[in-house]
Amino acid sequence: MNNQTEHSIIFRDGNSSDNEGLLRLTSLTPMIGRISIRIDRQPDFFRLLEKRGKYYTIVAQKGTEIIGSCTITEMNVLLNHKHEVAHYISDFRVHPDYKKSTLAARLGKTVHQKLISLNARLLFGTIVEGNNSVMPFLSGRLLFPHVFGGSTFNVYQIIPSFIEKKSKKYIVNELEKPNLEIFNDFINEFSFSTALYEDKYNETKVLTASYKGKIVAALALTDAENYKQDILIDIPNYLKVLQKGINFTNKIVPIFNLPQLNESIKILYVRLFTYDEGFEDALELLISRARKIAFSQKYHFLAAGVHDRSRYNKLFSNYLKIDFKTQLYFSSLDIDKEMVNSIENGTLFWDFSL
Repeated sequence: MNNQTEHSIIFRDGNSSDNEGLLRLTSLTPMIGRISIRIDRQPDFFRLLEKRGKYYTIVAQKGTEIIGSCTITEMNVLLNHKHEVAHYISDFRVHPDYKKSTLAARLGKTVHQKLISLNARLLFGTIVEGNNSVMPFLSGRLLFPHVFGGSTFNVYQIIPSFIEKKSKKYIVNELEKPNLEIFNDFINEFSFSTALYEDKYNETKVLTASYKGKIVAALALTDAENYKQDILIDIPNYLKVLQKGINFTNKIVPIFNLPQLNESIKILYVRLFTYDEGFEDALELLISRARKIAFSQKYHFLAAGVHDRSRYNKLFSNYLKIDFKTQLYFSSLDIDKEMVNSIENGTLFWDFSL
């Protein structure tokens, strides 16, 4: 990429030497919504990107300070059951001191030029509902010039529990060597989904429920703390009242472990989940086991993200929880009507541990 300068700001490709500057910028740019969080990437900004795939980081630099960033990651996805490469747009950040400048527009233009040079066909990005500051870049301008398929995901932050369901019908096991191939049929349920990526850091554990020797339900859990930490910045007033009540109760009987403001939220992510037809109760059993694991390991939440058209919503929505919504946006530099139609009318999957 050719360097572009204006008012002493340089736009260039980022590299590992920018780690500290990118971590500082991330700490200054929280995600503001109904529930506001700051996602830290200590100690290595690039570790999460390595999990997703081949990536390109673009930075805006003034002097020695990183004042803007955006990342493009080539991710393997399934589109109508066919493997495709899509470009995921993330980490679009502008230093608070430059919010009212043209920096965001110029950074967006630079990123758009990079996407053209990569011959990017399908683009997508996520945004927490209520984060209005990013909306202009995901609603038909700059980064995403032709937006379609805006979809809502319910992100269920389920409260862990020391109580676990028991069953004489099923045998529950944890696989010694996590085998994600058992989720292939699950992935194929969706018109768009992230492909099953390699677990580079061995965080994933797979629980299974078997009936008469056959696995009929499975659940994959992962801890993402090695590559991202969610810091709680603000919550609605009613949750603050609830939090105070729970803090008081915990002094008598420690039942709930809710995060405090400015504290890192310990999350056990439900990466993948599936059940055979007629065995919905087997997956419910595994969710119960996952809640018990989360409780015993002192996680604040067991988190699962489910598309609002997915049949799995009813399985995750009945628990004591705090939930919020995330929007998934799509765009293309070369509009394909069939692709647009399948995304807009289908059911989608996104691995929220990423």
